Amino acid sequence: MYGRCPAILRLNPFSKDQSREFLTRGFKECSVPISGEEVNEVIEILNGYPGWLTYYGNFRCIRGFDHQGVLERVYNEGKKVMLEELNRFLRNKKNKVKYIEILENLPARWSELGRKIKVPGKILRDMPKNLQDAMLIEKIGMTYIIPDPVLKKLVLEL
Repeated sequence: MYGRCPAILRLNPFSKDQSREFLTRGFKECSVPISGEEVNEVIEILNGYPGWLTYYGNFRCIRGFDHQGVLERVYNEGKKVMLEELNRFLRNKKNKVKYIEILENLPARWSELGRKIKVPGKILRDMPKNLQDAMLIEKIGMTYIIPDPVLKKLVLEL
């Protein structure tokens, strides 16, 4: 594949109905019972992210862990993945601390970030765009958010 442009594959989170179907069907195929309450809690906590839902299913179906233990394991495994992604993103950045400050202050509008993050306007203008390009944050309307539930929780621990 030398010389070819890399393709970007964007897999959006599932809706609640899609998440429910994904989990229900997966557990049925594995012949592992799961309650409606557990499905609802998983959907609420993991926000429809296919990767995290897959981790959950793997830990429950293949490894045989209980529901609560699995939620903790999914977060711990996801935390490793997201830390690696965040570190890769920050590796060559001059304003590493300021990027973390942005993440810690989300959800927020650009103007709110401008009041809280003390960097020149041009630099601040580029920082959310860079985080968006790295798929770490999204802009919904005028507000920047961290959509990934694992990254959102991780940022609170930084």
